[in-house]
Amino acid sequence: MTDRIYVIAGKDESLVGARAQELIDSLLDYEQRMTALLSVDGDEAVVSDVLDELKTIPFLADKRVVLIKNAGDFVSRHREILEHYFEKPASTGVLILAVSSWDARTRLAKMLSKVGSLITVEQPKKWELPAHLVQYAAARHKIKLNKDAAEMLVELVGDELAQLYNELEKLILFAQGEKVIRAEH
Repeated sequence: MTDRIYVIAGKDESLVGARAQELIDSLLDYEQRMTALLSVDGDEAVVSDVLDELKTIPFLADKRVVLIKNAGDFVSRHREILEHYFEKPASTGVLILAVSSWDARTRLAKMLSKVGSLITVEQPKKWELPAHLVQYAAARHKIKLNKDAAEMLVELVGDELAQLYNELEKLILFAQGEKVIRAEH
């Protein structure tokens, strides 16, 4: 059975967002997103709407997914209501909370292990970046990024992950039709 609640915690918004997208990709087919996905920023999220969406029976899908981006303040404002929801989450809903940090000492954090998962994302160390880019290119774009090309990309662009992702996107477009991106590209 799929977890009913996921908390994705990390300081880098682009990493948290990428991990949230990977999770959504694993939970819902692309065609199901129109009717089964609600993605809202924490500042705009209304707790009653979020809970209604999670409890509504899905249409043309086996589950509904609600992603709350930048959910730190949302969690703080609605902690008591969320504690009640964590006690008995909806059977057809999956809640994803994307936060910059998750305090393991809170009651909510302790409840999470019974109904869901904490996913912590961290910026890779500079020496890990080439391998991370190779893995990212394969997983996200289904293309092989040569190790030399990944190392060159990090050397030329730096260690800012969002910028590296952008430059990789450009490389993929430039090398359109190629199965492997090499340093020559």
